[in-house]
Amino acid sequence: MRLASICFLCLAINVSCAAAFAEEAQPAPAFASERDEKGLIEAIRGSADHGLDPSWYHIEEIERLGAEIKSVSGEDRARIAAERDALMSDAFLKLASHLDAGVENPYFSNANQRRPEPGSDLKALLAQAVERHDVKGTLEGLAPQTAEYRQLMAALKKTRKWAAETVWPKVPEKGARKIESGQRDPRIPAVRARLEAEGFLKRPRISGEASLSGAVLQEDLYDDELVQAVLGFQEKYGLGADGVIGRWTLAAMNVEPPFRLCQIKVNLDRLRALKHVITTERYAMVNVPDFSLTIYEGGAPIKQMKVITGMLDRKSPLMSDNIRFIVFSPKWHVPRSIAVKDKLPKIKKDPSYIRKMGMRLFTVGETGMEEVEPESIDWESVDSSSFSYRLVQEARDDNALGRVKFMFPNRHDVYLHDTPTKSLFDSGVRVFSSGCIRISDPIWFAEYLLKDKDGWGRERIDSAMKRGSPMDVSLTEPMPIHILYVTARADANGDPIFRHDVYGFDRALSKKLCAD
Repeated sequence: MRLASICFLCLAINVSCAAAFAEEAQPAPAFASERDEKGLIEAIRGSADHGLDPSWYHIEEIERLGAEIKSVSGEDRARIAAERDALMSDAFLKLASHLDAGVENPYFSNANQRRPEPGSDLKALLAQAVERHDVKGTLEGLAPQTAEYRQLMAALKKTRKWAAETVWPKVPEKGARKIESGQRDPRIPAVRARLEAEGFLKRPRISGEASLSGAVLQEDLYDDELVQAVLGFQEKYGLGADGVIGRWTLAAMNVEPPFRLCQIKVNLDRLRALKHVITTERYAMVNVPDFSLTIYEGGAPIKQMKVITGMLDRKSPLMSDNIRFIVFSPKWHVPRSIAVKDKLPKIKKDPSYIRKMGMRLFTVGETGMEEVEPESIDWESVDSSSFSYRLVQEARDDNALGRVKFMFPNRHDVYLHDTPTKSLFDSGVRVFSSGCIRISDPIWFAEYLLKDKDGWGRERIDSAMKRGSPMDVSLTEPMPIHILYVTARADANGDPIFRHDVYGFDRALSKKLCAD
C-alpha cells in the first residue's frame, strides 16, 4: 500500500504523482494484473454514465503509456510501467472519491457547511479491489445504489441524445410583458416553434388554414390550443399551471438542451454528496426549486405540501438539522435586516404602522430590553445606520409567522412556519420570504410531529394556536430535516423532470462539471 499512499498524498496536494513516485524506491505495482488494469479502464470509461468526465482520471495517458510499454524493454519498460501504475492508482482514488461523495459537492458548497469526508477508506479500498481482482465492481459500488440515482442516469443517456439533436427556437423575454389568453403578441410564433420542438404542440397549421374544428391559425394570437400547450409545459417544469406566459415561463422556455444536460450532471453529483447526509428512513425534505416539503417514512414519501422560500436576494440556506420543538402562537422578533429594509420605510411614512401591525418597540441597553413609545421617536432622523431598536410582533392572526413555527436551531436563524398570506401559495415560483420556509399545511405537520406525544391531538393543537402568548412543545423524537436544492430528477422510464434553477446554483457549477 506504499504506492497508494504516495498517490493519495499527491492527489491531496495537487502535485504530479508520477514525479513523486520517481523519487521513491519503487514498490510492487498496485495494478499488477491485466484484469485489474482492464477493470480500471472500463470503470473510467463508464464514469461518463455518472455524468463524470473520463479525462479527469488520466485515461488518455494511461492508454498511451500502455501502448508505449509494448515497444520498449529493460529499464525503460520498468520506468514507464511504474509511471503508469502511479497514474492508475491516482485515477482509482480520484474516481472513488467522486463516486463516493461527489466532485464539487454542491450541496455543501452552497450551504457553507463543512464537506463530509468520503464514507470509505479509499486507500484500503484500493488494496481490497486489487486483491479481489474486482476494481470495476468496487468503484461502481461506491455510487448511490438507489432507484432515484439509476433513473437519473437513464435520463442522462436520453438527454445526451436529445441535446445533440435539438435546437431550441428562442423567445424574446428581456423587458417583455406577460402574455395572457386571447392576446396578440409578435412573440407568439416563437412560442409555438419552441413548444413544437419539445412535443407540447403538434406541427402548426399554415396561416389561414382551417382545422377540423373550423378554427383558423392566426400567427400572433395566443389561442386556446396554444394555451393548452403552455399549461402542459408549465406543469412539467413546476412553474404553476396558469396559462400565462410570464417571466418564469419565458425563462424556462429559453433554457437550451445543453444546460438541461448539465443540470442532470449537477444533480447526479448532488445525489452522490447526499448519500452521506440523508442517513435515516424518516425525514422531512424541503426542495427549494420545487417549492415543496415532503415527508418520508421508510424512505418513501407519505405527504407533500407547498412551501414559500427565500427571495433571490435573501436565499433560503441549504442545511441539514433536526426539528426539536414547536412554538405555538409565536411572537416574531423581527430580524434587524428586515426591520431596516422592509419596516423602517413604512414606519417613517406612518409611525402608527407599528401599533397597527401588533408590534412593540424596544431599545436594548445594559439592563436589557426596554419598551418605548413609537410616537416618541423622531423617525425622520432615523436611517439604516442609526436604527438601534428591536421590533417584536405579538401573537395574533396576522403575525408574520402565522400561528405556529417548527424549530431546528441553527446559525442562519431559519425555521419552518405558518403564514397569514395563504394566497401566495397559488403562485408557481414562490420566492417571497426573507429566508425562512413558509409551509402550506402547518396544522397537519404539527399533528404529525406530535402524534406520539400524549395529550396532543387536533383539539389541543387548535387551542394552542389561538393563544395570546407563545407555547413551546418539545418533540418526543427529533425529526431530521434537509433543505436541499434539486433541479433534476427522473421518472421510472428515465424521462427527465426539471425545475428552474431559481437561485442560479446550477449555472454557477456548470463550468466545473459540464465540460461537454
